[in-house]
Amino acid sequence: MKKLIFIILLILLPVNVYAFDFYVFGINMKWIKNAEPKDYGMMILGGVTNFLVHESGHYLSSKIEGVDVDFNGTNFIMNNASKKEARNIARAGYMLDSIVGLSLTTFAKDSYFTKGYTLTHSIGLTTYNIRNKKYNDFKTIQENGGNEDAFFYGISAISTHNLLRQEW
Repeated sequence: MKKLIFIILLILLPVNVYAFDFYVFGINMKWIKNAEPKDYGMMILGGVTNFLVHESGHYLSSKIEGVDVDFNGTNFIMNNASKKEARNIARAGYMLDSIVGLSLTTFAKDSYFTKGYTLTHSIGLTTYNIRNKKYNDFKTIQENGGNEDAFFYGISAISTHNLLRQEW
């Protein structure tokens, strides 16, 4: 329930629609009006890259831990993982894509690629529990002895930091 309230506040409180300004996550979205078709392409590429980096984090962690994983669509299923291995693999997706996001907002913060990457990361994180009922990184962390809330809020803080350090 705490997460649902946090998500609603994160999305709705900073939304303001007047004087042709539209805010999402506290960011004025009028910059989109100045974007060209190639900029939209770079944003889409950034979003797709975010997804691939996230899933690569799970895959690389499973290989490091020596755990066999199967992919079921965009979800991964761990075979015979210990509790520690399962927690580490579940954390790895958001950890890797957060680190890449920090790097992008440090070295290429004005690019449309970075905007697409960080927006996809933030929207994906905000809607994650709604979209993923059966296979869920945060639930896997909790079910295997980790603190789901601490991890979620920590990753949310990094995501917010990445969004707000960019020039919009």
